[in-house]
Amino acid sequence: MKVSDIHATDGAVTLTGAKGVPYVLAPANGAAPHTSAEYGAGSGLVDPGFNAGDLTAWNATGGAKVATAESGDNVAVLGTDRSSLSQKVTGLQPGKRYSFSANVEIGPGERRATTLSVDAGTIAANTFDTTPAANSMASDAKNGTYSQRASVGFTAPTNGTVTVALGAVAGKAAVTFDDARVMLDTSTALPPTAQ
Repeated sequence: MKVSDIHATDGAVTLTGAKGVPYVLAPANGAAPHTSAEYGAGSGLVDPGFNAGDLTAWNATGGAKVATAESGDNVAVLGTDRSSLSQKVTGLQPGKRYSFSANVEIGPGERRATTLSVDAGTIAANTFDTTPAANSMASDAKNGTYSQRASVGFTAPTNGTVTVALGAVAGKAAVTFDDARVMLDTSTALPPTAQ
């Protein structure tokens, strides 16, 4: 819905609007330049930050859903049954090392076995049951939470396709995920130490 015309003065615009109402600036007589947000474009994952507000891009099981964190950020929350999210990733370079990672938070002071895994013909997995450190980094969107970055390394198979998954066993402890990533592993092995 068009609200009004805005004119730039010295290359800047000033908006006056209602608090909590989003506004979109579009070219004169035109539509907004982007019709689809394409969350995750170029990352290999579709909607890695759950910004669409649903789990359409993910294969969700066990009552997983999207919720809004206190920060206003969308996160995936697993159900209390055995619950998981998975997604196929294509276009990886065969034989290259990658990492799959996500911000993970298990309810503070609680335990629940949680796994990040990659099926590349063989399963690579990282399982843990607590995220014990409070995030006190003032500039981090996860400040004030127990969200921590977890990852698992893998080698891309000859077809360049893997399935990544985030999951947890049944349990009452809340488990949230956000900001999933698949990245080329550019680390270099340390040289052997001299004897």
